[in-house]
Amino acid sequence: MLKYLIKRIIIAIPTLFLISVIVFLMGQSVTDDPMAAHGGQSFSGATNDPDAESAYLTQQAHHLHIDKPNFYCAIGLTCLPDTLYKIQPVWRKNKMKKLALQCGDWIRVKEYEAQLAASIRWIETLPDSLLQRTEVNKTISLLKTATKPVDCAKLIAELPPGTAIDRLKNCLTDIYPTSGWGIPALHWYGLNNQYHDWLTAKYASENHSPWKKIYYPLRVTLFIKIMALLLAFGLAIPIGLILGNHPKWDKLSKYILVLLYVSPVILIGCVLRYLFATPGQGWFSPFIGGVGTSVYNNEVSSFGAWIIANKGRLLLPIITVSMHTLVFIALQMRSGVISVAQQDFIRTAQAKGLPNRNILWRHIFPNALFPIVVLFGNLLPSVLSGAILVELIFNINGLGYATYEAILNQDFQVLMTIVLLTATVTIIGSLIADLLLSWLDPRVRMM
Repeated sequence: MLKYLIKRIIIAIPTLFLISVIVFLMGQSVTDDPMAAHGGQSFSGATNDPDAESAYLTQQAHHLHIDKPNFYCAIGLTCLPDTLYKIQPVWRKNKMKKLALQCGDWIRVKEYEAQLAASIRWIETLPDSLLQRTEVNKTISLLKTATKPVDCAKLIAELPPGTAIDRLKNCLTDIYPTSGWGIPALHWYGLNNQYHDWLTAKYASENHSPWKKIYYPLRVTLFIKIMALLLAFGLAIPIGLILGNHPKWDKLSKYILVLLYVSPVILIGCVLRYLFATPGQGWFSPFIGGVGTSVYNNEVSSFGAWIIANKGRLLLPIITVSMHTLVFIALQMRSGVISVAQQDFIRTAQAKGLPNRNILWRHIFPNALFPIVVLFGNLLPSVLSGAILVELIFNINGLGYATYEAILNQDFQVLMTIVLLTATVTIIGSLIADLLLSWLDPRVRMM
């Protein structure tokens, strides 16, 4: 058993690592502005000085912990520095990168960029009577993002003459295309990177962390989903056992179960809300108390106190979430009981004169549980998925509602964290199902 467990864990760990890397890279690639993706504030200063904007955004990046490399290592070029990720804003980093790839010398590009900032500061000190401020500002804006030396030279020629502009022209001369792309280089950054911080939830206690944003909603959704699974398994197994063992009840009950199974969650939720939670209309609306729970966090009350305060409003979401799972497990259990009851060893037990009760509980029931055990592992990931509709219908501030808000706000950090959690629970569920199945049937360990 231990050997089988170790083998499954060895397979699960690299799978989870690969999934986390893919999810992280997808989250990093959906936007060109990491600052905006992490909720940072844009620069709103009145100056055109690139250094002022860079200093402000660098401070913001440090506060959000995104002034680090993306991964443990990176493949770059010798003409680019290994600290390229620190340059802010993004447009300035991309511009300097393109210029360096053309001239093959980062030092020259850095000198040009520093002289450009100095030239812009000098121009801003000139009185408006000596230049057309609107046209100059337009030229400066274009020059700040220009990535071709030829275009830069044309724009510099439109600036007012002066010593600073002459120095800028000299710096531009040095970055004309000469040596090309450079040689590939491997940069190693160690554990101090964004992926490691995200995976280990290093800054989970900070408000801008995606882990902090989903911590309280996750607890609410976990409670609803776990209670729904317990309700589903607790009712479905005896229902399936009774249906499979009593054919006279089978036909009508099977039609009812199939009807419930094909009914969409949104329909079941809306019907339950109308019948039981609509003020003045619902049958049990005084007990249910309507819909919508209070927002849970530790600053207001403990989780247990929150559950007690909202117990009536949590009942209908739990029933709604459990309905499809309950019906599916009941039908599987019924099929398993009928299939096992037709096996030769059951006929042998009946021929020996064993009581029907002993045959049912000692032979039919354990063997009919095998597919249910597999279903448990497959249904475990549902504790983190499929909650959006239910939480929207009953106005529950859980993970589904947080996912909905993250989609509307394009908060990709929260979305990729939820995807990672779902993948983790999926792998854990599969591992638990394999272990339970191998415990019930030792033949599985030989596969």
